[in-house]
Amino acid sequence: MRKIAFIMPKLGGGGAERVVSTIIRHIDKSKFTVHLILVQEQGDYLQNLPKDIKVTVLPISKVRYAAPSLIKEIRKIQPDIIFSSIRGMSILIGLIKPLIPKKTKIVFREMNTPSESLKYTRNRWLLKLVYKSIYKRADKILCQSHYMKGGDFVNTFGYKEEKLVQIYNPVDVNFISKMAKNTTSPFPKDQFTRNVVSIGRLSNQKWYEQLIESLVIAKKKGLAVKVWVLGGEGPLKNELISYASKLSVNDLIEFVGRKQNPYIWMHHADLFILHSRYEGLPNVLLEAICCGCPPYCYKSSRRNKRNNGYCWVK
Repeated sequence: MRKIAFIMPKLGGGGAERVVSTIIRHIDKSKFTVHLILVQEQGDYLQNLPKDIKVTVLPISKVRYAAPSLIKEIRKIQPDIIFSSIRGMSILIGLIKPLIPKKTKIVFREMNTPSESLKYTRNRWLLKLVYKSIYKRADKILCQSHYMKGGDFVNTFGYKEEKLVQIYNPVDVNFISKMAKNTTSPFPKDQFTRNVVSIGRLSNQKWYEQLIESLVIAKKKGLAVKVWVLGGEGPLKNELISYASKLSVNDLIEFVGRKQNPYIWMHHADLFILHSRYEGLPNVLLEAICCGCPPYCYKSSRRNKRNNGYCWVK
């Protein structure tokens, strides 16, 4: 039986963590012994893991300090495969590769389209160097879309095709359906108001500023609409709340924070909106479709030119 070690900062908060938790729940236990190595024992998804998963929490507080403890744990476990789905952790694993067992194969899953995320990243030259050098130390890189694989890693960063594998994100349809239908609607009873849900970290990537600006037009037209933003983490929460108030649309948008069960919101919503500047293959979009919620996706300039692996409407 082969050993696989999933290495993450924590297991909650975003799509990358959701993907890892889904893989862990459904991986064939007759073929793999699963280890989960965390920097912090935090995250909503921990409670959904099988009881037989071996979880190790490193005795440090941040990824930047994890190298000595991580090397020691990897040497102890002697995994056949290491799997990382967070860029910062992948960079660290790439750096320490010469110090871990040679038999261990390294797999990185890239969570965003690199060329797009670079546009909004400080020290772009440094991150470009990471993709062109440290990331190439992985034995395989999982790409979420065809464009991420061919358009980005091959054409932009010069990767060879054999190092890249395109796999769409997994969606646990049975789990989501069960969670979506086991409670009543979270929305106020108002037959005239259309409830719109958006889910994401309150950061520059998700572009909530333009979503707030679009509510000014909705208000002028007298549209009965209310936007509910799920996901309380992120550096821009106070700024976004102030911006909505400044534009006098704070009555049309509410930041409700993180919810352990976002699927009941999707299931009962009239519309799901994805308004990101860039994505890889957004889990929340797939999950909204699974919940039967009609999706609206903003079409960025990049997606206008090339299929980024998911659907949109204009």
